[in-house]
Amino acid sequence: MNVQVNAGECRMCPTVGPFVKSHIVPSAFVSPLRPDGEDATVRMYPTDGRAKNVWTGVYGRFLCPECEKLMQPWDDYGTELFLQESRVAQGPDVLLVGDGTFNYQKLKLFVMSMVWRASVCGHEYFARVRLDEREDEYRQRLLDSDPGTSTDPRIIIYKLRFPFGPVALQPCVYTLGDAKFIMIYFGEFVAYVQVDGGTLSAAAEEQVISEQDAGPLRAACRDLYDWELAGIREAAKERFRLQTRSGS
Repeated sequence: MNVQVNAGECRMCPTVGPFVKSHIVPSAFVSPLRPDGEDATVRMYPTDGRAKNVWTGVYGRFLCPECEKLMQPWDDYGTELFLQESRVAQGPDVLLVGDGTFNYQKLKLFVMSMVWRASVCGHEYFARVRLDEREDEYRQRLLDSDPGTSTDPRIIIYKLRFPFGPVALQPCVYTLGDAKFIMIYFGEFVAYVQVDGGTLSAAAEEQVISEQDAGPLRAACRDLYDWELAGIREAAKERFRLQTRSGS
């Protein structure tokens, strides 16, 4: 799934020239979703019910080579932390991720870069992800490698419990208390990124990643929400209808 525009003005800097392929979520997070090995595809579930098979995830062409390189260390860190480093369950609802104290700057920039790329890429799969007036602010902060404080933006990361094996879910907007978040999924995890000034409950505030945190990343574990499950079911039904129609 990709947006094919081969050249133009880079969305990160003023460079005009050829674009490179930029994955919104690093392609490494697609592999764990393949139940049948490297040759299998992944089902991605957009809200229109027309689930698609993909091999490498969603990418676009909107960055020059240098700006794509800028984000590579953050992608590398996210891939290493969530796919390669240790995971230790701390009771049924908390997962400790990482082999030591996690890197606050790299983790936040990893998540912020995914949200920014989703907002500017122009792909229909990410149509719900809109930073609007904060798009330029995120762009500059990425250029400056500035993750901001723990409250700007607030980011909460959950480990998801999939009932029938993990699938790729479409990013969306979600309200938690009085606060508005963008939810972006990567592998078995989802990041909530606050995009307004709403307040959180004390319990939710405790889950926000902070530069003061020591040790591995603490990720709360949760089951899929009913509406997340409903989206998967509707996509499966639509796929069955399309297969039945094409086979008749």
